[in-house]
Amino acid sequence: TAQMIVALASLGIPQNDARFVKNENNLEDVLLNYITSEGGFSHVPGGETDPMATEQAFYAMVAQERMENGSSALFDMSR
Repeated sequence: TAQMIVALASLGIPQNDARFVKNENNLEDVLLNYITSEGGFSHVPGGETDPMATEQAFYAMVAQERMENGSSALFDMSR
């Protein structure tokens, strides 16, 4: 989910694009199902906080925010 969010943000495709909304939920809604009580993320809903899952979720959220603010893509090294 996180990697898909990064890919879409890199392509400038918003989260509410109908192609990526199911049952009124976008990818960010799905990603938030993996948040833990400690504020991190797990690899499975209801799982324990995992550093890699947390890192991936955070960079997905940053990629989305950068797209929404008109900044360069997360991994765009040309600017």
